[in-house]
Amino acid sequence: MTLSTMPPWLQAALQIWESGGWLMLPLFALSMVIYYSALDLWGRLRNHVLVREKIDLMSDFQMRQKYGEQLQGVSEQLQYCVKEADVLQVFSELRQSMLPPSRRRIRFLATLNAVAPLMGLLGTVSGILTTFENMVGVGASKMTGVIDGISEALITTQVGLTIALPAYILMALIVMQRKRLEHAILHLERYCLREVMKRDKAIIHRSMVS
Repeated sequence: MTLSTMPPWLQAALQIWESGGWLMLPLFALSMVIYYSALDLWGRLRNHVLVREKIDLMSDFQMRQKYGEQLQGVSEQLQYCVKEADVLQVFSELRQSMLPPSRRRIRFLATLNAVAPLMGLLGTVSGILTTFENMVGVGASKMTGVIDGISEALITTQVGLTIALPAYILMALIVMQRKRLEHAILHLERYCLREVMKRDKAIIHRSMVS
């Protein structure tokens, strides 16, 4: 496929890529890492069983009706939490297994998101330097060099911001899903504690009656 036979949008994209200079390749690689990592983490959090089942919005009655006393179907780690002597320890281990990994990935993504506009700013500086270098030319070559330098400066800045701005929105969605997971774990912990207390009261009552 030659340049003349390409669709107009593809021709425009190639022209922008060429005008952006050497920083376009690192920016492209950075965008792939950011959006792959962000979408993967968002999908994992959104599809987690506690978030998917909207545990944080359920009442005790709804949870008992849907999952039963042993929380069947919620999580293998929690199926028998009501029978555990130390519910707090069970949920402490659950938090350690679920929340720190997502927190680390969120911090990693925040760092990458901060790098994107800075890389665009580096392209701005590089483009301005190219402009100054080409201003010593003569006639048409001088103007062409100045235009190329300005294009490089503006395009890399635009691309860096274009990568970072949607990524920040995606990061906000990821943080929201993580908070939902955290609230679901807390809600489930309180439910299990209430069930344990009710079970213990029933045992004490039966022993007193007998």
